[in-house]
Amino acid sequence: MLTWEDVKSEKGAWDTLIWFAALLMMANQLKKLGFTSWFGNLIGDSIGSTMHGTSWIIILLLLNAAYFYTHYFFASGNAQIAALYAVFLGVGLHLNIPAAPMALMLAFTSSLYCSLTQYTHARGPILFGAGYVPTGVWWRTGFIISLFNQAVFLTVGLAWWKVLGLY
Repeated sequence: MLTWEDVKSEKGAWDTLIWFAALLMMANQLKKLGFTSWFGNLIGDSIGSTMHGTSWIIILLLLNAAYFYTHYFFASGNAQIAALYAVFLGVGLHLNIPAAPMALMLAFTSSLYCSLTQYTHARGPILFGAGYVPTGVWWRTGFIISLFNQAVFLTVGLAWWKVLGLY
């Protein structure tokens, strides 16, 4: 049984809770200020105008890459999902990407970007803080793994979803 004193003494847990709340509030504020819509429209318009007539798979690749690598600017996966998932999904649907592959690709990507840097997931700072992996090695390795992950989902993932009849 925990006492109130035990709960209050867990400084690390309170620190995490406060930072997490702040990150979610900042993501919500970006949404309220219209930044996420502006950003989504900027990407959608850029891709839509330059890639007119291109296969939806190529457009999906570009949108997914933009969504994925935008995570370099977020310190929380939940904050990015709250701020950008619906925006990118809407842009993809507007650019005639089938709904299921677009939604699934963004959803799976949302769990894959946790390895990009030492700050892109809650457990990252703990692992990084142990001092086993220097920043440059982490970023380089995270980027290489991200390319592999994207390749797997764009080939095997799309093929499997096609076999399942999702598009």
